[in-house]
Amino acid sequence: MSRLDQHGTALVAALGVAIMLLPVGAFVMLQAHTDMAIERNLRHALETFYVAEAGLEHAVAEIPPGVSFDDLLVGPDQVAGTGDDGRFPFRTAPGPFFPQPPLRYEVEVMRVRPDLLRVVSRGRGVNDSASTLEALVARSPAVFTPAAVYLETDPRRVVVGDDFWLSGWDHRLEGGVPQRIDSADGLPALTSPDADGVRVLRERLAVVGDHVAGTGTAPSISAASRLGLDAYVTRMATDPAAVRPTLTADGSGCVGTPDQPQLTVLDGDVQLSGRLTGAGVLVIRGGLHVTGTLEFAGLMVVAGVVVFDPAGAVTVTGALWRAASLDDRTELQGRGAIRYGSEALAAFDRLQPGRLPHAATVVGWQEQL
Repeated sequence: MSRLDQHGTALVAALGVAIMLLPVGAFVMLQAHTDMAIERNLRHALETFYVAEAGLEHAVAEIPPGVSFDDLLVGPDQVAGTGDDGRFPFRTAPGPFFPQPPLRYEVEVMRVRPDLLRVVSRGRGVNDSASTLEALVARSPAVFTPAAVYLETDPRRVVVGDDFWLSGWDHRLEGGVPQRIDSADGLPALTSPDADGVRVLRERLAVVGDHVAGTGTAPSISAASRLGLDAYVTRMATDPAAVRPTLTADGSGCVGTPDQPQLTVLDGDVQLSGRLTGAGVLVIRGGLHVTGTLEFAGLMVVAGVVVFDPAGAVTVTGALWRAASLDDRTELQGRGAIRYGSEALAAFDRLQPGRLPHAATVVGWQEQL
């Protein structure tokens, strides 16, 4: 065979191989393009999933403690029957995009039952990609309190005496004597929405840290979200079940017992030089000045100044909430303690449900496909 024939045969063979490999090359290119498209779509799907998850977590974190979900169903304008009903009423509204354009989330709420809420978060992204997550939210069984002592006034005005104790560790009354429940979870001893004031108070009370005990490092003092006690005081004051007893001239009296806790409302300031005992919920629509003896099991809400005189003796097993007022003193002196007591709060809650707040808790969630 001549050299020319050999070259021709090789050319034909090469062309044949090239023709055979051409579909393989096209398939490889098509497969690579498909893999890139799948990877891109998967990335977009993951992005919108995480955006929807962020929206869901944002909404759940903003559901305040309460007795129902009604305020969440009427939309940001808080007016029923308007166009925004069902839109989640964020206190801190999300921006138009999160975390960057075009990613964003929208959250809606709907009632399943009076005690159960469905929260639906839709994440949207590139090329109209979308993911939807939903959660079922109920109210926690336990009564909510941020701490043994919650203040909506300046924490820098707090005074804690040498013989007075604050405890966020859970206690129960046994024979009228508070006993710590070692197996129970605890709370901070004192909280306030004023983060700067909390920092100053922690530094000032560091030397008496064992007098202010609870979760976290001693002294157990931390910042918390605002509850809005003015509205709570107003609601309790107009509750049909509220009892308005007449105390003696020195403030003495009985406002409920551990077996029969009650909702008690005292209008105006209370000057207690005698002995006041009680259980349940005690709302004082003025200030409280104690030079005598106060023994209470449950929740105390005081709208004005709180002064426990060095001559007084105060024992609260449950929680004390202090609303903001012009006179922002909170002086906890004398002998005694304020101790968190979940059982005292629960006793009233069982007898008169729907009055004390409960935190929101997620009982289930899923992705909508």
